[in-house]
Amino acid sequence: MAQNNSWDGNAMDLDREDSPVTVRGDNTPPLYRIDDDDDNDNDVAAEVVDLDFGEDLPGLNAGDFLTDDQFRAMFPQCTRPDRERDAVETQYTIAEAYNRNGEIWRSGTTVELRDGDFMKIIDVLEGSNNEIFLRGRRFRRTSRLRGLLDQHLNELLMLVEYTEHTPLEDIPPAADVQTIPASDAIKTRDLILTNETYPTYSYKEDRRNRGLPRAIAREECRLICRWKILLKYRKKGVRKVWAERCLARLRSEEADYGWRSRDNNLRAEWRGETIRRGSCLSWLAGEKAFDVAEQSRNRGVDILGFRRQSASSIQQLNGQRYTFGDAFCGAGGMSRGAKGAGLRVVWGVDFDPAAIDSYSKNFFEAKCEAAPADVFAMSIDGDYLVDILHLSPPCQPFSPIHTREGKDDEMNSSSLFAVGELLRKTKPRIATLENTFGLVERWEPWLNALVRVFTALGFSVRWRVLDLAAYGVPQARRRLILIASCPGEKLPHYPQPTNGPGRERYTTINDAIGRIPVGFPNHDIAGALKRNVNPYNGDLPLRNCITTTGSVDVHPSGQRGFTTRELLCLQSFPLEHLFGKAKVKKQAGNAVPPLFALVLLGHIRKCLEEADR
Repeated sequence: MAQNNSWDGNAMDLDREDSPVTVRGDNTPPLYRIDDDDDNDNDVAAEVVDLDFGEDLPGLNAGDFLTDDQFRAMFPQCTRPDRERDAVETQYTIAEAYNRNGEIWRSGTTVELRDGDFMKIIDVLEGSNNEIFLRGRRFRRTSRLRGLLDQHLNELLMLVEYTEHTPLEDIPPAADVQTIPASDAIKTRDLILTNETYPTYSYKEDRRNRGLPRAIAREECRLICRWKILLKYRKKGVRKVWAERCLARLRSEEADYGWRSRDNNLRAEWRGETIRRGSCLSWLAGEKAFDVAEQSRNRGVDILGFRRQSASSIQQLNGQRYTFGDAFCGAGGMSRGAKGAGLRVVWGVDFDPAAIDSYSKNFFEAKCEAAPADVFAMSIDGDYLVDILHLSPPCQPFSPIHTREGKDDEMNSSSLFAVGELLRKTKPRIATLENTFGLVERWEPWLNALVRVFTALGFSVRWRVLDLAAYGVPQARRRLILIASCPGEKLPHYPQPTNGPGRERYTTINDAIGRIPVGFPNHDIAGALKRNVNPYNGDLPLRNCITTTGSVDVHPSGQRGFTTRELLCLQSFPLEHLFGKAKVKKQAGNAVPPLFALVLLGHIRKCLEEADR
C-alpha cells in the first residue's frame, strides 16, 4: 500500500501571541459581540483568507494608487486588527488603590463600565503621566447572550477570549485579562461569584429587595455570576472567526468563599447517587462469549485498526464500566465506538425500524426501540439512566446541501427539542451531540436554542466544528460536535487530533477498502454500478463525505462505484459490525463514524476516571 500522502487538510500555523504586561493604548471592545444589535452576524463562521503575495507583488509606477490588498501586503504592521497593533504602550506601576469621587477602587472591586459591561479589578495601574488604568476581567449581562442562557435580571457571565494555542491551564485565570482607562468605568457594583443554581443568592432572594422596581434593581442591587463564556479564536484579533465556544458553570474553586457549594453536591441534586468508575458493576452472563463470537466475524482483518485501538473489554478485569445510551442511534456507529472505548452500551433508540434491526444485532442485551425520540423520551423511566448519553438528531433540515423541504423535515426539526426531555429522564454525567456543520453556518438561532436546552438544565456546554479526518476517518467530514456536563461535573475538553501534520498520516481510501475479504457481506464488486471516468488517487482521504445516498459513488479505478461494504469501511465501521437487509447504504450515511466515536468517548471515559479518583 502506498504510504505517500500529500494531503494536509486544513492545517494552519497558528502562532501563539502572549499578552504583554504593559498597558496598551487601544481599548477595543471584545472580539465577539454577543448582544443583539443591527449588525449582520451571518459571517460568524467565515473563513480567514491569507493573501500572501510573496515575491510576486505587482510593481508600482509613479502616481499609481495602492489597492487594499497591495497596501496590506506591503505594510502589514499598519493593517493588523486593532487588538494586535503595537499601539503606543504606557509603562505603569501598580497602585494600591484609586480614589474616584470618594469611592475607593482596588483589587477585588467590581465596577460598571460605560459600554454596559462590568469589570472585576485585579490591579489598579498608574501610567507615566499619572493616568489611572484598571486591569481585570470583563463580565456581561446574560440578557445580551442571544438566547444561549435563560435571562434573569442582574445575572452576569464572565467573558474569556483566547486563541487555539493558549495552554488549557491558563483558561482562566491567566487568559484574556483586559486593561482599560479608569475613565471607562462609572461606578462600583456588588458582584458575587457562585457555582450555585439560579435563583440561589439572586438579588430577589434578599428580602430587602422585594417589591423593588426592576429599573432600580438593575442599577443598584447586587450582581451574580454563575457562568463563564469561553470564546476560542483561530487567531487573536480576527473578529468573529471562532474555533470553539463554551458556556460553563463556575466550578467550586472559582466561586467566592462563603458563596459556593461542593460540586459533588450539585451533581447529587441533579442525578442522585453517582457510582464512581461506572454504573455497570460487572460482566453480564454470556457477554464475553458474545464478544468472542463477534470478533471472529471479521475473518482476521482489522480494518483501520479499530480492534487494535479499542479499549479491549478483557483489560477491564472486573467488568465495571460507565454506561452509555444512544438516542437517534441509527445502525450504531456511536455505540460501536462506545463499546470499543470500554463503555457498556445499555440502550439505543431510532425511529427507523431498519436501523434498529441492524443495531439489535451488535450490542449484547442492549434495549433497542424503534420510536420517535419525543415519544421514547416521554415513555421511559429510571431504567434508562446512563453515565454518558449521545444524541444525533436528524441533520438533514440543517445541512448545507438541503435545498428543498423533505417529507420528514418537521419530525426531524422537532427531534432537536426532544433533547431536553431525554436529558431529564436519563440524567447523564456527560452528554455528546453530533450534527451537521450547517447548523453553525446557516441556522445560528436554532443552534442557540439547542444550546439553551442544555444550559436551562444547568449543563455546561462546549461546541465546535471538527473535521473527522483529523481523527482517523478516511474522508473529509466536517461535523458539529457538542460536549456537555451535568451540574457539578467537570466539562471535558475535546480530544487531541490523531492524524495530520506532525501526527500519524491521514487515513486513505485504500487504507479503508483495500483489505476487504472477497465475498464478504455487502461487498458485491460485480454488481457495483459501472463507471467510465478518469481514475483518481486512492492514497488520499475521500475528498467529500459519505451521505445517505452514498456520496460521489466512484471507486478510485474510475471503472465502478463503491460497494456498500466499501462505503461502510469509509465510514470506519469494522467488519464485525452486522447490518440488516434494508437501507444499509442510508444507514452508512447517517452514522457517526465509529473510529471518531472511539477517540471521543475514550477521551471522555478517561476524563471521568480522572474525576472519580
